[in-house]
Amino acid sequence: MLLNNRLVLETSISSLLVIFGVVTKNSLEQLGMANHPIWKIIGMLFFIVGWIYTAYILSFNKSYKIVYVLASAGILLSVMAMKHYMMKKQSPPMIFPIVFAISWIVLGFMVGNHLPGNMKYAGLIASFLVLLSMMKLLPAQRKHDIVDGPGMPLFVIAWVIIILLNSSRSIK
Repeated sequence: MLLNNRLVLETSISSLLVIFGVVTKNSLEQLGMANHPIWKIIGMLFFIVGWIYTAYILSFNKSYKIVYVLASAGILLSVMAMKHYMMKKQSPPMIFPIVFAISWIVLGFMVGNHLPGNMKYAGLIASFLVLLSMMKLLPAQRKHDIVDGPGMPLFVIAWVIIILLNSSRSIK
């Protein structure tokens, strides 16, 4: 396997934008400043621009571009919808977590799909880590006021896997 340096850089930038958006949102919530007029917008912009860039860079030079775009859009829109309900102290309809989970599974499957053998399924490890982090660990951490639990490190590890898979090319 070889790594494409340009894809390493660009996938890293897109993933860091998403991660910074999530970290900003989580930090503001934990500091009791969830509605800060400037940082809330900055966090949302990081997240939105990060997902748009992620959709672009994951689909770059690949077949089935629409699948990458739809999976990325599904994640972005479901997170925004769930956040909207949570800000109103309401439980989001189950369709949004389902779309979130399916979109991550599709994205994880597709990101390594160009690789040979079992490597093509390695992206599903990233999907599992994100779903464990975002749907199980981070909510439990928030409920019990745990700031430094395993949720965010697992999320970051998932992005490292995505960066490596998206940047890998087979030696022919």
